[in-house]
Amino acid sequence: MVTRLWVLALASHGLLLSIYGQSAYRIYVNEYLYLGAGGEGMAQGNAFVARARGTESIYWSGGAGLHKYDGPAQIIGMYSSYFGGIVQYLYLGFSRKLHNVHGGSVGFALLRTGVDNIPNTLYLVQPDGSLDFNAVTPFSSADYAFLTSYGQSFKNFNIGGTVKILHRKAGTFASAWGFGMDVGVQGRYNKWRWAVVGKDITGTFTVWRFSFTEEEKFILESTGNIVPDKSWELATPRFIAGISRKWMLKSWLSVEPELDLVMTTDGKRNVLLRTKIISIEPLLGVSIGFADIGWLRLGAHTLQRLSGWSGQQYWSATPTLGAGIRLGTINIDYALLNVGSVNASLPSHVVSIKYTFVYPESAESEPRQ
Repeated sequence: MVTRLWVLALASHGLLLSIYGQSAYRIYVNEYLYLGAGGEGMAQGNAFVARARGTESIYWSGGAGLHKYDGPAQIIGMYSSYFGGIVQYLYLGFSRKLHNVHGGSVGFALLRTGVDNIPNTLYLVQPDGSLDFNAVTPFSSADYAFLTSYGQSFKNFNIGGTVKILHRKAGTFASAWGFGMDVGVQGRYNKWRWAVVGKDITGTFTVWRFSFTEEEKFILESTGNIVPDKSWELATPRFIAGISRKWMLKSWLSVEPELDLVMTTDGKRNVLLRTKIISIEPLLGVSIGFADIGWLRLGAHTLQRLSGWSGQQYWSATPTLGAGIRLGTINIDYALLNVGSVNASLPSHVVSIKYTFVYPESAESEPRQ
């Protein structure tokens, strides 16, 4: 079984190198940036842009909503694993309100997805055809994003912008740097919350550089792989519109659903509405609150048309669920992803903890909008 995994790793590595060498522009670029951030939003099918607040708005709404918490500053930490723990996903965020700018806030976040201990089997097969398992060494493949946000609140709406610096690294073989920007606006109309967010609005460019020894180049070329020198990727803009409303069923019971529409501009995708230029995917989430200290959350995303064994087509969506609890100034949120997914993916667990600093007794807190 272990040898089989090593062979698969080598095949996958060679395929990726071949792709990088043959194409400079592809769809599904930087998909790790669209996984989500925080157990609250991810438990609701990623339908969260209209309600994102505090440190989570750095990711979700381009910084709009950074000020939406009762305190001078806030921090969040999130951990998630995918595919049975093979892929690790971390999110760390910090936001602070500016005392010299009324309604102004800044935020910083670090996002990392990675696969560690990948076996490098380039030297597994020796020149005489024998296998030397001692020549197999591990390496890591990791993707980073450094986010810096500024948000400004006004009477009936909030705006924000997030600058993204990307860094990707695959062992000693390849590394990349990229740059992009998100913007967002949130507002209220009567009892409704709404938001419009533009991600990668300038186009997010990522430039790859590859580094191989002469021996590594020889091995790759002799096994039919193309050895690239450099490459670049372009993530096209995507736009998200969301609307949400909170209903109080009882004094201690609330229901708050949200519907988001995600429009991508990189061609036809397998989503609800699609053309040759744009595709539109709906996201749905709902939060059920209990006395504003506990929450049960449900959601659905990835609405796709699939084909069964008989060739008959049907629609499928991926459900999510989770829960949250508030203990004073600490919020603990949990999300369970890929629940009953038709693609046979293992369930993924998300845990996040958020802490809101308390104002000194002499200071007055700013009300959330």
